[in-house]
Amino acid sequence: MRHEREFKYVNAHPVVQRLTEVRMAWGLSIEEVASRIGCGANTLRRYEIGHAGNNPSFKLIARWAEVLGFELNLWPKKHLAASEPLFVASRVPRNSGAQGT
Repeated sequence: MRHEREFKYVNAHPVVQRLTEVRMAWGLSIEEVASRIGCGANTLRRYEIGHAGNNPSFKLIARWAEVLGFELNLWPKKHLAASEPLFVASRVPRNSGAQGT
């Protein structure tokens, strides 16, 4: 298997590419993320490189984003091209554990 630093996207969806970049930046393994989202590691690996035969479901992408501390938002765009993604991932601050008084 190729080392992840040499990772190359083939046909992965831009949102999947971004989630993969975040996973790698955080130093999380495919196996760790896959187990947290309820997906097989080989399936997640194939999604990340665009070889899974189809794109992951929106539900799986939402769980994947949530595991990495993101939420998905839909934003309308002017002159949206058919090939552009309809959703983006945005960072959600982690709860620091501090309680309000």
